[in-house]
Amino acid sequence: MVEELKHELQQVKQRQLDDYLDIDRRLGSQALDGNNVDSASIAAKSLVGAPLVQERVDGSINDRATDSASVNGFILPAVDDDVVKIDYETASNMLLKARDIDGAATALKLHLEKYPTSLYTANAHYWLGEIYLLQRQDELARQSFTTIVEQYPNHPKVMDSNFKLGKIYFQLGQNKLARRFLETAAASSGGVASKAQSYLDSNF
Repeated sequence: MVEELKHELQQVKQRQLDDYLDIDRRLGSQALDGNNVDSASIAAKSLVGAPLVQERVDGSINDRATDSASVNGFILPAVDDDVVKIDYETASNMLLKARDIDGAATALKLHLEKYPTSLYTANAHYWLGEIYLLQRQDELARQSFTTIVEQYPNHPKVMDSNFKLGKIYFQLGQNKLARRFLETAAASSGGVASKAQSYLDSNF
């Protein structure tokens, strides 16, 4: 019984490792801060370095891990923060560096599906909004920027999102909403404030 359990645990561990490596192969690895980082090796390290479960001498499972997910009764390790960061930066760099708009859109949406509560969720929504504007998908862009304004009001990109929403609503002929978002952005600080004020002066 103990040997069968060990074999099953090893299979679960190997399947999850294979899944991470497959994700890294599809998204590709990127250099971070000028240094080459092997995202696949980090993903593997985060899995191999953390035991899936702890077995007692009698073969039963010690389930004291509190930050881990449970799949089919087995406790799996929490995702490593470095893996999440590399996944996001790989996706965003497809847009910012490689200018691969379609590839970036796919990778950013995949990031949101895999890590919906990551530290980079708002950033992913913002760059998706920019991509949708480039693709002339204004409604999807509006949804992305609205998500940031409503769910992440303290995020650094929130004023940029207000500015984008103001322009979208102006183009839709909803001038009252457009003015509200533009005035919010204009009342902020930084470059977006002057851009929003200039847009207001030119169109209202």
